[in-house]
Amino acid sequence: MLQLTLSARDATLYEHTLMLLDLTRLVLENNVFLHDGRWFRQCQGVAMGAKFSPSYANLYMGQFEKKHLWSNCPTHITEHILYWGRYIDDILTIWTGNIPDLNLLIEHLNTNEFNLVFTHKVDATQIEFLDLLLYITNNKIMSRLYRKPSACNSILHAQSAHPLTQIRAIPYGEMVRIRRNCTDTDVFKQELKSLTERFKARGYNNKLISAASKRISNMNQHTLLLKSHKLPGKKGSPNRRPVSFITQYSPVSKTVLRILKKHWHLLMLDSCLKNSVGMSPTMVHTRGRTLRNMLCPSFLCPSPSTRPQGWIPDKPNGFYKCGCCISCRLALNKTVSFAYNTGTTHHIKTFMNCNTKYTVYCLICVCGLIYIGSSIRPLKERIQEHVRAIRNINTNYPLAVHFNSLHGEKDLLNIRFHGITHIPNSPRWGDRTRDLRRCEAKWILKLRSVELGLNTDRELHYFLT
Repeated sequence: MLQLTLSARDATLYEHTLMLLDLTRLVLENNVFLHDGRWFRQCQGVAMGAKFSPSYANLYMGQFEKKHLWSNCPTHITEHILYWGRYIDDILTIWTGNIPDLNLLIEHLNTNEFNLVFTHKVDATQIEFLDLLLYITNNKIMSRLYRKPSACNSILHAQSAHPLTQIRAIPYGEMVRIRRNCTDTDVFKQELKSLTERFKARGYNNKLISAASKRISNMNQHTLLLKSHKLPGKKGSPNRRPVSFITQYSPVSKTVLRILKKHWHLLMLDSCLKNSVGMSPTMVHTRGRTLRNMLCPSFLCPSPSTRPQGWIPDKPNGFYKCGCCISCRLALNKTVSFAYNTGTTHHIKTFMNCNTKYTVYCLICVCGLIYIGSSIRPLKERIQEHVRAIRNINTNYPLAVHFNSLHGEKDLLNIRFHGITHIPNSPRWGDRTRDLRRCEAKWILKLRSVELGLNTDRELHYFLT
């Protein structure tokens, strides 16, 4: 389908077309999901929720209409189609013929090799389409808002953890939608009253609702339906948009923005950056973690009661010497907890030893200061790197600089290490290295190993990707 659509483009785009076809084939043929410990691959169709799905569905339906409706359908049937409109796979048609001919059209459309099956609803006076109810009054087609009978009050609660600007914009945005959908003013007022009650039920105050109602009162449907219309009070953006700082929303987002504004003038001193970043910082929020994400994860790890049981018990939590490497002489067996600097006890919630990869570890100097690090390789290899750095007086290692300035080589065998946590390999893959660096930064902050230890800084840029 896609090849037929893209082949109609200019011949100079031939290589670009081949690239798009290869990428599309990659997406369509490699959609996999995990269920009950087994991997499945989708053999037909496009993955639901994928960004690619609507565009592909539009192209697919366009080719279907071209082949089965406007080319192969008998003329005595298509001549009764006064209007044919489609939004992805939802179709609205104004039919001027009789019902038997309409049934012939539906039967013709359902006889196809595209694996498409159409259901339909016919009504002479009113019909629902998306969020519209179209009806006839005095020989005129009118519209109003349509809500399914099963629809609940799903408006975002006013106390939800979202940016305040977003909360304040919701009443106005919903009222604009009602005004756009309702042709009759009296019907609009009824829908507005119903919407107001739903907002109050979700914790929105009367002042915010009244302000939005006042803004929408002088608007009409015709003006709002114009594509080029700009809503009152909405400033036109310049051609070159400034760079945005995109981050998850949290209660401290306002504080972060305040800090950016305070120090933004430093970027303005750079002649190259000041033309790109804009005169003031722009912060764009993505959704943060919700209770639903924490309590109802989409992927569930098997519980201990469902794991197959054998005569060998599960590995206990803690860090243990492997007993087979040179690093074991420096290792500390830590079973369940440890406490440094802050005096807080932290539990080790996984099994680790000298051979564990993707580990956050703690090095303890003979003077008691600690260094927090991480390693994607077996931990024993990373520890030996530190030992060689101390012996070679490598100034790139903070522990080596500290050790050689205050201690001697005779104390080298008195340093100790142990693992803190381990980043397991997720069945869904993902960026394991990024997760490890983020975890390392969290432990550096938690144990205060910059202020009270040997770490020199925290690498926070992993939280921005």
